[in-house]
Amino acid sequence: MNKRQPTRARIGLVVGVLFLAALGVGAFQYFRAARAPKVAAAANEAIALSPGTGAVLNGLKAPIEIRFYSLLDPASTSESLRAFAERVNRLLGEYERAGNGNIRVVRFGEISDANAKAAAADGISSFNRDKGDACYLGITAARDGQKESMPEISPDWEQALESDLSRVVARVNEMTPPGSTPANVGAKELAAAQKAIEANPKLASASVEQGTQILRDAAMAEFKAAVADMQNQTAAAEQRLSQGSAPASEIANEIQKIHAEQTAKMQEITARLHDEMAALTRNKSAAH
Repeated sequence: MNKRQPTRARIGLVVGVLFLAALGVGAFQYFRAARAPKVAAAANEAIALSPGTGAVLNGLKAPIEIRFYSLLDPASTSESLRAFAERVNRLLGEYERAGNGNIRVVRFGEISDANAKAAAADGISSFNRDKGDACYLGITAARDGQKESMPEISPDWEQALESDLSRVVARVNEMTPPGSTPANVGAKELAAAQKAIEANPKLASASVEQGTQILRDAAMAEFKAAVADMQNQTAAAEQRLSQGSAPASEIANEIQKIHAEQTAKMQEITARLHDEMAALTRNKSAAH
């Protein structure tokens, strides 16, 4: 395994990663579901996390605790809402499994004063107070005293839940714990990043915030190009299948290879962005 990934994969543009990866991989997922040979029934029951989420989880620099508050009074909440909460619970279980020890899910499922206070302390919104016990349904991600919350999750936005959750996890992963350095980057990587920073005239007079945005915009352009390439290659493969020029199994394997290569490219772009952001921060700090 590349030793740089755990420390340098700061995912400052994770929203772009998730959104663009969803666009790019959408064709792949649709193709595999509609055209490729079916997999075993047991696999269909599993929750498949997006490549963007995989990139976030692979880039975690330290363990993150996800606190799931599902304090739902059966007397005042619908069966559909409770079923949604169970689906969220399953999704979090998949995050924990895919996190390789860096994601720990703590579940609060019993209505009690202590759990209600914990939810309120984490910024989780209460509802249904006028109908009985106060209910809470939200998520908090925390690391080294830093945290970010999703105050109230709803089945109306279930399709966006994974991307929202991954964005929260990525933000917490980015946060600098009190008293620590802004980034942990190897000397070789930092030197390369500093060279790139110094060669960019736009960054010379920019503040850290402005420079960060410049770097993110450049990385976003690379992401868009990678996604467009993935879409074009996937479309070409599907066309060959429709023309009968190659068997379905061969096309499916080809698309899987395309998907893997583009995911690796996205991770490399993200890692380079992290190094450049660290170099920018250190250069600006030294200038002052």
